[in-house]
Amino acid sequence: MDQYLFDPLNPAAVDDPAPNRTYVSGATPETRATSDAARVSLRGRAGTMRRAVYEIIQRDGPLDDRAIQASLGIRGSSERPRRRELQQARLIEPVPGTGRTVRWRVTANSLMRPLA
Repeated sequence: MDQYLFDPLNPAAVDDPAPNRTYVSGATPETRATSDAARVSLRGRAGTMRRAVYEIIQRDGPLDDRAIQASLGIRGSSERPRRRELQQARLIEPVPGTGRTVRWRVTANSLMRPLA
């Protein structure tokens, strides 16, 4: 795994930096199977979707989840995990004082990062 660096904005990056981790999904075998199937079907596209979420926030932000979903034409079940990955990578952050609806903006550090 050291031959790859996990880059949340690189569509060609490894989709899962920890492929051997245990995923926690639902409480039943059926929901776990559904989550596993979704993860497999997304393989190879998560980086592209993550980058699209980042770029729409960078271009039009601050935006809430619904605005991101509407702008990209994707469902919340696809957008929210990508947004969460960006947040965990400290590339986006919530805008303070936006009330109950959280709006997201890119961080100052991520603006200095090239998006090649």
